[in-house]
Amino acid sequence: MFYKLTYLFLSFLFFACTSTQEKVGFIPTKEKVRFVGRFDFTGKPKVWAPGAYIEFWFKGTNCSLEIEDDPAFNSHNYIEIQLDELPVRRVKLEETKNLISVLKSAKNKLHHVYIVKCTEAGIGSISFGKIYCEKLIKPRKKHKLLYEFIGDSMTCGNGADCSSPIDVRGEWYEQHDAYQSYGPTLARSFQADWMLSSVSGFGLTRSCCGNDETIPEVYDFADLGGQEYRYNWKKHQPDIVFICLGQNDGLQKQDKYCFDYVGFVRRIKKANPNTQIVCLDSPMAKTKLKKHLDTCILAAVNTLQKQYGNSIHSYFFKKRYYHGRLKHPNISEHKQMALEIELFLKNSKILK
Repeated sequence: MFYKLTYLFLSFLFFACTSTQEKVGFIPTKEKVRFVGRFDFTGKPKVWAPGAYIEFWFKGTNCSLEIEDDPAFNSHNYIEIQLDELPVRRVKLEETKNLISVLKSAKNKLHHVYIVKCTEAGIGSISFGKIYCEKLIKPRKKHKLLYEFIGDSMTCGNGADCSSPIDVRGEWYEQHDAYQSYGPTLARSFQADWMLSSVSGFGLTRSCCGNDETIPEVYDFADLGGQEYRYNWKKHQPDIVFICLGQNDGLQKQDKYCFDYVGFVRRIKKANPNTQIVCLDSPMAKTKLKKHLDTCILAAVNTLQKQYGNSIHSYFFKKRYYHGRLKHPNISEHKQMALEIELFLKNSKILK
């Protein structure tokens, strides 16, 4: 009991000192913070989806913020912090309520921060509380393109972080790195916003690993679980949508796969008629599945181009990427995948 009381007292003292030193606790509102991703605003800003992030600017020498972790089972979420031009810092959320230090005792100047959810929706949600700093600066009103990436575990960044030795890597989700997956990496190369609508194990027509739902079935939900927290995705208006589905569908019948693919794209285009669609094959697929997916996707794209013209595209990866955990792409390979797509975009008529 003595140790618990001591710990509680020291925690309170640390929080009180930090709050005093950092002046003010600002509530993260849309006027002072940029929220990018499938956020729910019925209470504190809350998000499940991998790669979702907040972005803000502050002035001062210190900054910290409150993040609540609500894991789905005996797990915990990870975040990554990008401060100014410093290296990205990966942080494990150890407790239900966490006070995360962004900056301590630095120069009193304007700082720029990204806080990104690394782990995917199935691991649970995180909520953002107060931001403690001297002054929170209103975001600059600069239009940024939005790239959306629809997919499965590869798009989540599952298995990408292999930095720890195999014997100390822990649970499967602890290798998630949505921030350094191919989607956000590609978006940052064009200074664009990104959002990931992806779930490990899910497919277009069917899913694997005991999952009964598919991506089209959960696409209307902020938690990507199809249970509650509806999300009005028709309002986010992405400039380009990348679809990378098929690994978990496997050798599905071509007619079924093409029919569902065309239907899903039409659903997206109906809500976002000016959106460009890029259809990707699986970077994990072995030769037989890759050939099958490429045939199916080309057939679907040909059908869609008759209706939507040159706003529908396909791109097939030039090599197989599978050197991460459980044959997923690792961080280095995600960079290579992003570079492949970047060159494709620059050489195509997609970018105006």
